[in-house]
Amino acid sequence: MDAAAQPFCAAKFLSKRMVAWCGAAHHSLINQSKEFTMPIPFNDIKPSDMGHSDKIYNFLCRWIVEGKLKSGEKIMDTEIASAFNVSRTPVREALKRLEACKLIITIPGKETLISPINTSNIDQWYDPMAVLQQLGTKLAIKNITEGDIKELKRINADFAHSLKENDIFKRFNLDRVFHSKIISISQNEYICDFCSVLFMHIQRLEYAHFKKSPYLDESVQAHESIINAIELKDDYLAPMLMKEHWNSTVLSLKSIFSIT
Repeated sequence: MDAAAQPFCAAKFLSKRMVAWCGAAHHSLINQSKEFTMPIPFNDIKPSDMGHSDKIYNFLCRWIVEGKLKSGEKIMDTEIASAFNVSRTPVREALKRLEACKLIITIPGKETLISPINTSNIDQWYDPMAVLQQLGTKLAIKNITEGDIKELKRINADFAHSLKENDIFKRFNLDRVFHSKIISISQNEYICDFCSVLFMHIQRLEYAHFKKSPYLDESVQAHESIINAIELKDDYLAPMLMKEHWNSTVLSLKSIFSIT
């Protein structure tokens, strides 16, 4: 499965910064003499990425989650359009989606900014996520196949291998793939939809967890225990393990952000 972002306050403006000119061949599509105020990671963009609203959204979302575009930085739709060689229309479509994910905030008549990460009450997202994941796991047991078990084990093996690599986004993404796979097996469209919405709101928190937590090996073990319980069709143990797994992430985040 493809891995498919609170109130916010306006952050202070950051000073203008010059971004390196486009050096690769595909950057010939961009006006290389233009001075950009946004720190756009040009090297991430390939010719095939030009002109698509979905791809613009995916790039911007990832840059925000990874912190390449930081809280408080001003979004310039004209500069994004120039970087992707498109009109402002697909950029605006992408920005609307980012705003729905609470990754950016628009101040009417003024500007659009990268929103700050709100850590004041992470339980408001993680409590319902834990319950939904718990229920989804229980329902998945009824539908699980041998092929599904093999796929879950493969995803977890890839996740375990990613911990040895210096690719935070890969481990972050594989963890979501693992959980999304189980939820999809539940075949409950409402749980799938609600979990997807909640995940959009916790993306930056999840990324922080996979970047800074010293206990990620425990996630591998937790995944293994969940898979084994599902394989045994234990509809008490598997959901309980899933809820405990999500609760452990909350404890990790509270430690990372010094939340009491």
